[in-house]
Amino acid sequence: MNMKIAAISNATPRSRNWFQIAAQYAWLFAGFVLLALGVDMLRIAHLGLPPWNVLDHGVAVRTGLSFGWASVLVGLVMMLISAALGEPPRLGTVLNMTLVGLLTDAIPAWGWLPDPDAVSPGAPMGLRLAYGLGGVLVLGVGVGWYITANLGAGPRDSLMLALTRRSGKSVGTVRTALELAALALGWALGGEVGTGTLLTAVTLGWVVQGSLWIFHRLPFSFGLDGGPRSGPAAPRAGAEPAGRSPGRPPRVGVS
Repeated sequence: MNMKIAAISNATPRSRNWFQIAAQYAWLFAGFVLLALGVDMLRIAHLGLPPWNVLDHGVAVRTGLSFGWASVLVGLVMMLISAALGEPPRLGTVLNMTLVGLLTDAIPAWGWLPDPDAVSPGAPMGLRLAYGLGGVLVLGVGVGWYITANLGAGPRDSLMLALTRRSGKSVGTVRTALELAALALGWALGGEVGTGTLLTAVTLGWVVQGSLWIFHRLPFSFGLDGGPRSGPAAPRAGAEPAGRSPGRPPRVGVS
């Protein structure tokens, strides 16, 4: 299976009704819920912070900022880099930065999962591994889900999309490289690393890639290639768009 993912393009529908717009935002929000659910499952596992959170923690250790503000700072830096690489922030970027954190707190309050802070790190390893593996799966599916709403990606996901588009490498390869880089930099700054950190670093990118591949092929689309839409049809994944030389890496990402 070729997973270069040329699926997400700049194409936007010529006209949309209110139902289509509402469906697009509902899809985005559902993806955010999955992101938050995956994060909470990883927290319950007590197997180590995810790589980007290791970087957030390392920045907090070095600067004296709170973990939350360090995360905001890292996100802003990633957003600026992504914009410089051709993935400017959009409404979905702002919503990602504000809603996912709130949902992460809300999910235990809704009773969907135990409170991660109340789960003992001494819980059976089998249960913790199940939460850890499940968290990676849910988190990766959530990333692919909300990105295909075509309303913009969060700062770290925007960087993934920008580098994938520019390098011509697969989403899985680029995301894994970014996760490992965040892990290494965070560890060097004093961030907390565990076995689950490495597990997330080497598996999450491939789950994201697979989920993008699946969601791109659904029988509907939000201004993306490969599904019915109002307006002119866009080329399918892998096709050479008019005006682009053969062999040049296709655009990947939401802009």
